[in-house]
Amino acid sequence: MAEKMERCRDLQLLVGGDLFTKLTHCKILVVGAGGIGCELLKNLVLSGFLDIVIVDLDTIDLSNLNRQFLFQKQHISKSKAHVARESASKFNPEAKIVSHHSSFYFFHSSFFLYF
Repeated sequence: MAEKMERCRDLQLLVGGDLFTKLTHCKILVVGAGGIGCELLKNLVLSGFLDIVIVDLDTIDLSNLNRQFLFQKQHISKSKAHVARESASKFNPEAKIVSHHSSFYFFHSSFFLYF
């Protein structure tokens, strides 16, 4: 717990305690775990966001490794969403990250009401 407080202390001081609590408890949907999605996921987790869902239908290819730092050679052919979840969870084990290897087109509209 002390490590989490240390990690997010600057953000908490910047935005204030009430807003910080709201930010860390809001639900975030990340669509895509590619170059931008990896960066966004890392930044969200390191900023203290605790409830994140990531959706991506793609799998990791060798050409992804030079720009998508959450992936390594042993991840080739695996789901980007699942590997991104596993890798980002190491930055903050308290974060609840749910991954879906799917296209967001396949989700019913009620799914998006969660966010």
